[in-house]
Amino acid sequence: MLNQPRTRGFTLIELLLVLALIGIISAIAIPSLTGQRQRARRIGDAEANARVIAMALEGLKAENGIYGPANATATWTPSAAAPTLTGFTASPAPAFKAQGNSQMTFVLTAQPLTYAIDVFDGGTSGLKLITLDQTGARTVYVH
Repeated sequence: MLNQPRTRGFTLIELLLVLALIGIISAIAIPSLTGQRQRARRIGDAEANARVIAMALEGLKAENGIYGPANATATWTPSAAAPTLTGFTASPAPAFKAQGNSQMTFVLTAQPLTYAIDVFDGGTSGLKLITLDQTGARTVYVH
């Protein structure tokens, strides 16, 4: 009876060690994943809103043959009811109202045959999120 076979299994110490490691890894990973979800949501809102401006510009080009005068800019800020215009005689996207994250600033820079829409998180001194141009190409900025 002294030589009984040892039963196989994990000791309590081994199980506690594994649980502690899982807890440490979770504590590191979960906050960074949550931040990435919020960033992806902001970028998605920025792109969707920029595409609304782009559609209005395509309508403008279909009517007039150009996107706007040379070096024309329009800036939509979160606090203003209407865009700030330079070079445009009227808003190139008159019905545009930002949806989703309302703290974004949209800056349209137009030339007769090209345009670029820059989206900033906050004011123009904030972080640039994306740039969209007339070809539909988008640039996402990593910060």
